[in-house]
Amino acid sequence: MIKINFVIKFLFILTFYVLIITVDVESLKITRLEVPPSVPRGEPVTLRCHYDLESDELYSVKWYKDYVEFYRYMPQNGPQTFYLKGVYVDASRSSASHTFLTKTDSYSEGHYACEVSAEWPLFGTVRAERQMKVYVLPKEGLTIEGGELSYSTGDLINVTCTASPSSPPQNLDWYINDVKASEDQLVKYSSNIDNQNELVSERLGLLFQSTENYFVRGSLKLTCTSAIILVYRYEASITLSGGTPKNNTLNGHSFTSREDRLNQPELETPIIDGLMDKYQVGSLMDLNCSTKSEADLRWFIKNKEATETQLIRFTHPNGQLLKLGLRFEMENRHFQMQELRLRCVAFYRTLVANFSKSLIIRTYGQDEPLVVQSGLDYGNNSVKETSSSVVILFPLIILNLIIIHFSRR
Repeated sequence: MIKINFVIKFLFILTFYVLIITVDVESLKITRLEVPPSVPRGEPVTLRCHYDLESDELYSVKWYKDYVEFYRYMPQNGPQTFYLKGVYVDASRSSASHTFLTKTDSYSEGHYACEVSAEWPLFGTVRAERQMKVYVLPKEGLTIEGGELSYSTGDLINVTCTASPSSPPQNLDWYINDVKASEDQLVKYSSNIDNQNELVSERLGLLFQSTENYFVRGSLKLTCTSAIILVYRYEASITLSGGTPKNNTLNGHSFTSREDRLNQPELETPIIDGLMDKYQVGSLMDLNCSTKSEADLRWFIKNKEATETQLIRFTHPNGQLLKLGLRFEMENRHFQMQELRLRCVAFYRTLVANFSKSLIIRTYGQDEPLVVQSGLDYGNNSVKETSSSVVILFPLIILNLIIIHFSRR
């Protein structure tokens, strides 16, 4: 009779824990997480977490930045905040569904996660995370320096384009008659860093000889363009110890098997497949890394980027990278390491703003000097403005025409 009671209790406890696992996954879920992918520095931000408890009661909602807790809401206690550099929470404007940040700075960038837990007896927990970037747009457009009042055919054209301070810094390019300048025509300068305001200004020079073949219908167009691009980095990794997979890592954070099951990874996080249960000396490590949308993929072995001989690229006919394979033979040295960590990193690039400025050099007759005209195209999120000084040397042009007219009489 005692044995029967013991078996009944064991089956009850086993059924209870199976129920916990089932409800954990199928009942409690985060339906949507609202974290802006980018925000201007200094602006306030509202982080929203939408979840479905179904028949459960809420135990707590926790917010993390880079896996450090900064906000907690429990129905019986209300909101609580924890100091974290770069995270400025207004508890009076936060609740179980959202948390309000009064401002942002460069330290506000990172991965923000919402973790929701149900009440006793199940205490089911789910979490989801998103990445947020902070940027600063320049206060002014591009400037071009070094242009002479006139050029003769064969002269060296030496101009420099300067971008106003921004964060991240602007990527500069030169175009000659709308064709991108070659590397040997570019003059690269070091960045000008404003540490106090955490801003960077860039310069890029253009140097080439003004031969006749550059002039189309008597004019040569030089254009400097810039772009402010946010780079988002997502990674997934696996760690092996003694040839056996140990744990999984998403964006630098290791999860236990239970945490990994309850975590809802970001859609941009790369996916690694092809992992075996056990590896020996001579085994082929044959992994593939892919993403749901187009990204720049890279493999790392023990924090060292994999060589080309270890990579296999699977591409679409249009050239798009579909997945990146990692192939190498397991050697003795791989088992002598305490851990062998293999990481796949995905980089996504998002354009925030772009700018451009142009110089037009015209000829007025074969034997006449080349005259410089200057124009400014300033674009920001598809907004374009034109400088009021589109032709800054108009009086000089008129004077040249008058001289040409009287010299031919």
